[in-house]
Amino acid sequence: MGIFSRLFGIFKRKTEEAPEDLPEEIPLSALEINQETTTIENLKAKMDLITTHFDTLKTQYEVLNGKISSIEKMVKEMYEMSKS
Repeated sequence: MGIFSRLFGIFKRKTEEAPEDLPEEIPLSALEINQETTTIENLKAKMDLITTHFDTLKTQYEVLNGKISSIEKMVKEMYEMSKS
């Protein structure tokens, strides 16, 4: 949930920072240009980029879990040493 809430926070900030003097109606020609530029190749490239980011986050998460487990082992050993 934390990742998604941060993403939504980013999108909220961008919409809040948008200038208020934008025209109310978007011309039809501008919409046609946007539809032409959004092709399947562009969508595939964006999805690949998102997948790469998720893979990177997964790897970082696994590294952090490994570090946390080693810290837990050290704390247990220190606790056992202090008991004796």
